[in-house]
Amino acid sequence: MPKRDLVSWNSVIRVFSDSKCYFEAIGVIKEMFLWSEFKPNVVSVVSVLPICAVLEDEIMVSEIHCYGIKVGLDFQVSAGNAFVDAYGKCLNVESL
Repeated sequence: MPKRDLVSWNSVIRVFSDSKCYFEAIGVIKEMFLWSEFKPNVVSVVSVLPICAVLEDEIMVSEIHCYGIKVGLDFQVSAGNAFVDAYGKCLNVESL
């Protein structure tokens, strides 16, 4: 994609998520963390956490949670609900 912005990154994550291409969606958010000038926002986090829950990838949930705390997403209700859901599906409610 020649011109990328936060909306395009979130759209790609959402498309992969909806089409059950879970590992691709995880790859996109990792690429966002590492290479993009646009960092994940609440939409990115809320879109990718259900994927982590389906894959039972507790490590990725934890990494996203740490990022969320650093940038203040833990005060967003939708992000908080997504974290509770993801940790619950990974059978780790103590991490909250």
